[in-house]
Amino acid sequence: MLAKKFLSVFVIVFLLLSYIPLSAQDDLIIVLDPGHGATDNGSSAKLNGKTYYEKDLNNMVTAHLQDSLAQYAGVKVYLTRYDDSKPSLMTRSVTAGKLGADLMISLHMNALDNADYYGGSEIYVHAGNYLPEGAKATKAIATDILKGFEQFGLKNRGVKTKLIDNDKYYMYDNGQYADYYGVIRYATMVRVPAMIIEHGYMSNKSDLEFLSKSENLKKLADKTAEAVAKYYGLEKGEGQKMTLKVQEGLTIGSLPTSMVVGDEISTLTATGGSGSGTIHYETNDKEVLQIQDGKLVAVGEGMANVYAIRDTDGEYQAKMSDNYIRISVSKPISTPTPTIVPTPTPTFTPTPKLTPENTPTPTLNPTTAPTVVATEEYSAPTNTSAQTATTENTENDFWTAIAVIGGILAAFLIVSFVLLMKSKNSNKKSRRR
Repeated sequence: MLAKKFLSVFVIVFLLLSYIPLSAQDDLIIVLDPGHGATDNGSSAKLNGKTYYEKDLNNMVTAHLQDSLAQYAGVKVYLTRYDDSKPSLMTRSVTAGKLGADLMISLHMNALDNADYYGGSEIYVHAGNYLPEGAKATKAIATDILKGFEQFGLKNRGVKTKLIDNDKYYMYDNGQYADYYGVIRYATMVRVPAMIIEHGYMSNKSDLEFLSKSENLKKLADKTAEAVAKYYGLEKGEGQKMTLKVQEGLTIGSLPTSMVVGDEISTLTATGGSGSGTIHYETNDKEVLQIQDGKLVAVGEGMANVYAIRDTDGEYQAKMSDNYIRISVSKPISTPTPTIVPTPTPTFTPTPKLTPENTPTPTLNPTTAPTVVATEEYSAPTNTSAQTATTENTENDFWTAIAVIGGILAAFLIVSFVLLMKSKNSNKKSRRR
């Protein structure tokens, strides 16, 4: 679909227009993103009867890294969340962009089902086909981080990149395929160098034994901070751990709960929240609903949620609306075009009108009266004198017939009388003999 193909263009335009750094200082701004949160626990694994959740380990290593980075002069460290919430991937990256981040680090733990032998650390960075300077910086920093992790027995699985190379749905506005992971993809769009650190595999017993201890997570955090300081030429000193306030409740306005593919809604509203941060809207399934140029557009069948986000303004952290609107999208109902069978036009053979020119002259039989057949094409004259003439003709015919019959009877009587007289004379002559 055309709308699907150009989705990334609209997203990039939105991100670039909304990307107004809130800090104009020369400090190095680093945004840390503790992965998952709220009801999303991420990966989990058991060790010695205790269940460990990824989001908890992410929170622990993030807190250690915030402390470690704040020990370098001229560094300001922000978080994408300060509570047990779950900002969207776009919101996390938009936060980094709004804060004018020089670097964004998303912290995670890995896992692999039915492969407990597989372990080690790996870091994902930009592919570099849209933000080459970001790729250069993150690759250099990530390489040093993994070397530091090796000192603690964690296998170095390398610095990696991953693209979505089989779907035009995700493309940067320069025509290149986008980075696979959302945090890196959206950070690329707001031109913030970003990386995802997978510290180890929770599904690997050896890795989990190391990751489950807070002191070991601090070691990993210190090595990460050292690699960052090396790349940017930082020296030990006094940095700042920046805290953003939590916003009040935010509510998205009413929307229809059903749409048809191709429908658009431009009146998106939300109320509440805190601070002066801008509000943008997102959906949880862009195969069904998309935000294009400020409009909600139905692009495919299914169900999806729409929610609002008030971005950070440098004082308050970004907040997703407390509610969402669930919308069902269906295909347009196509009305079949009826097949029209044409009604054949009847062929009429007109009955010729009787005129003096084409009326045949009947052959009269002296003993048979002619039969007259009237047709619908013939109309009797309405002239009064013609009607009178017709009546007189009928009376003449009647008396003519009477005269003929009388003549016949008279002739019959005369013949009969003559024959009778002859018969008498014959009888007289016979008697004389």
